[in-house]
Amino acid sequence: MTHHKPKILFIRENRSPVSEVVEHLRREGFEVATPSTPRQALYEMYADPPDLMILADDLSTAEGEEIAGLIRADPVFRQLPIILLLPPGADERVDTWAELQLSDFIEAPVGSREVCLRSRLCLLRSNLALDANPLTRLPGNNTILKEIQRRLDADLPFALAYLDIDSFKAYNDRYGFARGDDALRMAARIVLNTVVNLGSGAGFVGHIGGDDFIVILPMEQVESACREIIAHFDLIAPSLYDEADRRQGYLLLKDRQGRHCRFPLMALSIAVIPSEGRGFDHVGQLIARAAELKAAAKAEPGSVYLIDRRLHVDHALAGGSDVTANFSPAQTVLS
Repeated sequence: MTHHKPKILFIRENRSPVSEVVEHLRREGFEVATPSTPRQALYEMYADPPDLMILADDLSTAEGEEIAGLIRADPVFRQLPIILLLPPGADERVDTWAELQLSDFIEAPVGSREVCLRSRLCLLRSNLALDANPLTRLPGNNTILKEIQRRLDADLPFALAYLDIDSFKAYNDRYGFARGDDALRMAARIVLNTVVNLGSGAGFVGHIGGDDFIVILPMEQVESACREIIAHFDLIAPSLYDEADRRQGYLLLKDRQGRHCRFPLMALSIAVIPSEGRGFDHVGQLIARAAELKAAAKAEPGSVYLIDRRLHVDHALAGGSDVTANFSPAQTVLS
C-alpha cells in the first residue's frame, strides 16, 4: 500500500508563481494544491478532499472568513482543520475566528518553517480528535454514529442509505491492495459528489470502513441519489478491471476450500431506511435495520437499492413485506 502524503489545500487569490511557503511544504513531504480562486478551491475540495486547508495572506480578511464560514457550514467538511495566514493589521478579529473554529492562525510576516511546523501540529491535533477515514478522508464511525443520533434526538426526519460494494474482496484478492484502495476512493468520490451536487445542506456522507459507506439525505432526495450513484458506479467500475477480466464479465478465483469460483464484477448494494414513522429511539436500531435490508439487497444480482416502506419497526419484526426493490436500469423494478 502506498504511503499517504498529507494533502494541503493552499488557497491564494493572486496568480503569482508558487510561493516559498508552498515549496517548503512540498519539500517536507506534503502534497499541496494551489487553486488560484476561492471557487476553484471549493471545487477541488470536493474532487479530492484535503487533510488541511490554509488560507493565504494575500486573501483579504473578509474573503478568508467567508471561505472558512462556508466550510464550517458544510455537512461533510465542517471538521476540516483550517489555518489562516493573516495580512498585517488583522489580529483584532479573534472573536470572529473563534466563532469560525479556526484551528490556528499565523501573523505576517509569514515564515515557511513556521507554517510547516504549525501544519504538522494542526494535523496531529486533528487526527487525535477526529476519526476520519485515512483513505477517503470522509467522517468515520464515531462521527457517523453521533450524527445519526443527533438527528434522532432532534426528531429531524431523514433517510439513511447504507452502501456496500459487492465482490470487492474478490477484486482486492485479484489485483492487490493498491488497486483496491483506488476502487474505494473512486466509490467515495461518486457518493460524495452526488450528495454535493444535490445542493442540500442536510446531506451527510461517511465511510464506515472497508467497502461500506453511509449517506444521510432528506427522504425526497434519497431515491434520485441512489439512482445516480449506481449509474456512475456501474459506468466506471468495469474500467478498473484488466481487459480480459472485463470482457469475460467475472473473476475466476479460488475460494477458501481451494475450489475455482466465478465472482461477478463489482456492483453496489444500497439499503435505504427512512427515520420517520419507524419508532427508532437509538442509532443502533436504525443501523441494525439497515444491515438487515442490505443483506437482502446483496442477494440480488447487479447494483440495487432497496427502500424500506414499512411504517413501524414492530411491523417489520412481525413479518411485514412493504419493501420497495429498485434495481439498475437493466433490471426489473418491483414495487
